[in-house]
Amino acid sequence: MASLTTCDPSDIHQTIKSLSSNRIRCSVISLAVEVFVYRALAQFTQGTFHVIMDELHLKNVLKDLVPPPVAAIETEANLIRMGKTYSTRQSTNENHLSNKSTNDKADTTTNPHYACPRCYAAYCELPVECNVCGLTLVAAPHLARAYHHLFPLDLFEPVNGYDSFSERSLDNQEKSKETIDSTDCTTDHQPRVCFGCNVMIPLKIPGYQCPKCKFIFCHSCDAVLHDSIHSCPGCLTLL
Repeated sequence: MASLTTCDPSDIHQTIKSLSSNRIRCSVISLAVEVFVYRALAQFTQGTFHVIMDELHLKNVLKDLVPPPVAAIETEANLIRMGKTYSTRQSTNENHLSNKSTNDKADTTTNPHYACPRCYAAYCELPVECNVCGLTLVAAPHLARAYHHLFPLDLFEPVNGYDSFSERSLDNQEKSKETIDSTDCTTDHQPRVCFGCNVMIPLKIPGYQCPKCKFIFCHSCDAVLHDSIHSCPGCLTLL
């Protein structure tokens, strides 16, 4: 928000109490200055309030707000019924319910359609709520987006260049059949090569070791694995 004032149809404090009683968490990012109502909203709903200082600060705050917060223990779990569709080509006797606007002219002869597993109504895009039976239709990638929030990747342990690696790390590198030139080793027996990008890690720069598979990664790969991929390739190779 960048406004210094609010326009509320009713008492804003009663609205904040209603949000708090319904356990609705609100976080506010102010682009101008600190406003009392914004801070009160975040404070009473167990959210966070930030006043942006510069562009870098805004990026960091948005990045911190992307992961969903940890749910309270007393929060009751609610199951949402979803249907996993299957891709099909529309036939002449198949009912097609387009989720596009009337102005969008989709090619119904070549574009794939996704059939509802309950009523077999076909749609051209996902996710969507079935207009016939009300079932939420999703694909596997949509469910995978929330999976890593439930099982986050463990933080890698910093390893100094002069520290000795564990025997498990060396055994795993042999199992992965990584071909490392003898000139790319910091010592006679301990390679210092990133398992992710296969780039040499200098002695003065620490590596990051997975606590499970004991593979070593550089700083760039460590950031990509925790921010984007959310899985360790070293652990996947040992499955």
